[in-house]
Amino acid sequence: MHIEKLMKQKEKISQKKEHLGKKELLLKMKERKIRTRRLILSGELIVKAGIDHLPPIVLLGALLEIKDRAHDEIAIKAWQTKAEVMFEHDQHVNAQPLILSFEVELDESSKASLKALKFRWNAFRREWYGFGKKDELEALFKGFGAKIETTSIQNR
Repeated sequence: MHIEKLMKQKEKISQKKEHLGKKELLLKMKERKIRTRRLILSGELIVKAGIDHLPPIVLLGALLEIKDRAHDEIAIKAWQTKAEVMFEHDQHVNAQPLILSFEVELDESSKASLKALKFRWNAFRREWYGFGKKDELEALFKGFGAKIETTSIQNR
């Protein structure tokens, strides 16, 4: 009987170990996704800044210079202000706030196109929202019975 009890305990420990191994694997996958998302965002920022044409060694040198100045609060504030002005200009000049709804269900590639354009799905209202050019989106979704509305955004 004592041996059976030990065997059951050993089995429980083995199951717990297996469960922890699965949890560890899931955590590693989540960490990798977070890292990948951060790397993609960094690349997008380099493109947005218009310096993606520079060789990687030059980009690294520029980033090292930024690293050296990262403790300078005045520089950080100036960089932040410059970026905010650029994003604000981009939103007002190149795009307008839009709401899109469709008469038919979109296929996966159309949904992927909207996501690539940074549009988000509102499941409650069953519509897409984001910034874009109305005429370009009308042409892109011509056969889907797209209803595209402009909206105003107020800062709160």
